[in-house]
Amino acid sequence: MSQGSSRGVSVVKDDTGPRVQHGSRVRIQEADGVERVLLVRDDDEGWAVDSIHVDTPLMRALLGHRAGDEVEVRLHEAVPVRKVTVLSIENAGGGRP
Repeated sequence: MSQGSSRGVSVVKDDTGPRVQHGSRVRIQEADGVERVLLVRDDDEGWAVDSIHVDTPLMRALLGHRAGDEVEVRLHEAVPVRKVTVLSIENAGGGRP
């Protein structure tokens, strides 16, 4: 594990921790410092405000990443690439894949 910083937030890079997957609750920080918590879903039922479908550009980019990873995301061809940092991941059941 190594430690870094993202806009004043301490981020621990965990090379052995859980990866973003279907069912994960992921806390990210965008380049502008805004933090969001997202629930990765692959179905169309039981959606909550923080749910995001696994087939969105953001989630396709985040899948497989771990806490501390900085990920480049292109939401659309006409939109510049944006960077997000994975701050934490909680997988269903609290287990590690």
